[in-house]
Amino acid sequence: MDSLDWFRLPAALLVTAIHTSPLSSVSPQADFWLTRVLARIAVPFFFMVSGFFLPDSFAKLRKQEKKLFFLYALSIVLYLPLNLYAGQLSGITAGAFLKQLFFDGTFYHLWYLPAVMEGMLLVWLLKKALPLSGCLAVTGLLFLAGLGGDSWYGLVSRLPGAQAFYEAVFSFSSYTRNGLFFAPFFLCLGLSLSRWQAFTSKNPDDSTALSSRPRSENGVFTMSAHSSSPNGDLPAPTGAHAKSGGRSMPLGAHALALAVFLLAMSVEAVWLHSMGCCRHDSMYLFLPPVMVSLFSLLCRLPSKACPPALPAIALSVYLLHPWVIVLVRGFAGLTGTEQILVNQSLPHYAAVAAGSCFLGILAVRALRGRRE
Repeated sequence: MDSLDWFRLPAALLVTAIHTSPLSSVSPQADFWLTRVLARIAVPFFFMVSGFFLPDSFAKLRKQEKKLFFLYALSIVLYLPLNLYAGQLSGITAGAFLKQLFFDGTFYHLWYLPAVMEGMLLVWLLKKALPLSGCLAVTGLLFLAGLGGDSWYGLVSRLPGAQAFYEAVFSFSSYTRNGLFFAPFFLCLGLSLSRWQAFTSKNPDDSTALSSRPRSENGVFTMSAHSSSPNGDLPAPTGAHAKSGGRSMPLGAHALALAVFLLAMSVEAVWLHSMGCCRHDSMYLFLPPVMVSLFSLLCRLPSKACPPALPAIALSVYLLHPWVIVLVRGFAGLTGTEQILVNQSLPHYAAVAAGSCFLGILAVRALRGRRE
């Protein structure tokens, strides 16, 4: 299960890639695949980790929601100077502000935080009212509805009544990749995989060892993978056990499935963009099977202990990289290095990624020192 923790930082760096286009000055086609196809796995991965460790009790859920709320409030304050500098709050109406606060995020990457809070609450309520299959059905239908307002918009909006429906949706959220149409399905997929992992685990010694490990209370980025499911199920098999245990698919089968579905999603993305169908491109029809294959593959990789600070660094990279983009541009302007650090996409991405990791390490050390 350590591979889930290891993958957090690459996922955060993929989000950074979306906002910096690392290959745009090298090959627009390669950059398109990197930022509009491959990098679209990052946020669903974070949702699925949160779903995998979704609390069973409302008290634990409320504790997670409270931490996320304070993290979102801190992020809003952190990006307020950039909001003011860009004039984004000038003349804003109360309705537009609430739209940003609850759905769009007050800065372009912060939409994730209200989305995961809303999605976790919705899935928790559905789980109390329906069996897991029912939760998957409801959230899957929501995802399909959201798909029609995202990459498939140009086709789906032609259906009778669809245009009016999406106009109503866009009146309270600029996109359908939000806490209603996007987050719940991947949270549910993560929850389903935690149940499936428990079902396929048949080594009681592994179960005892894993369930005795400490569990983090934050299920978004910093939840430790060294824990049993908070739903009371058995934990996932470890890497060695997964290779030979129970009814699990072989590791190679998961890798092959991931390659096939990623190829299918690539073809889907190219086709939809060539048709001019995309209103946005966060959601694809083949994205769920890609994510299930990827997550299952990660859960079955051989275990290697992950540094405890890595999830928190990944969180910091996700939250801080837009500020680092501004700082890199400012530094390049002051030093006359725009041609290298701004106009050349690869050095620009490398500087932003390195700066984000550096600030993330500083932030984690500062917080650790304050706690001590």
